[in-house]
Amino acid sequence: YYNYVRRGLLKIYASFCELNISFCKTLTFRFADYFVAGNHELFLEDTTEIAESLLPKKVVFLHDSTYEFDGIKFGNISMRSLQNKSLNVHLAANIDFLITHIPPDGILDDGRGSIPLLMKVYQYHPHFHVFGHAHSCGNKSKGGVYTEYYNVSQFDDLRK
Repeated sequence: YYNYVRRGLLKIYASFCELNISFCKTLTFRFADYFVAGNHELFLEDTTEIAESLLPKKVVFLHDSTYEFDGIKFGNISMRSLQNKSLNVHLAANIDFLITHIPPDGILDDGRGSIPLLMKVYQYHPHFHVFGHAHSCGNKSKGGVYTEYYNVSQFDDLRK
């Protein structure tokens, strides 16, 4: 399935705004759509140019990269990097949203999370970590000391 994050961001933007009222008054609430390849789209990570050509122009393909939109920083660690355990990904400091396909270990992961990803979350302290993959934990959130976690998987809901 496609880990399309827009639906989940609406909830996260609302939560972010509750914490940062003065910041949110400056937002125009224009949304960007982000595409993060999951385990069924790994071939797109090998050919980022092709992946970008397949997506609508307004969709940002996040692949071991960061992107800033309206002063909000989004970052990604790809499935391929997590599978290879290389994690030579250096994200920008002060990331607001980390968007990955899989969850960090032990957090809304149904036993399918990543320990190296958890270590990166602890290293970078994004305000929000948005992910999917663990379908049974979809549409759930969990607060943390530095980071709020959101599993935005829609797979189980779509099967109903």
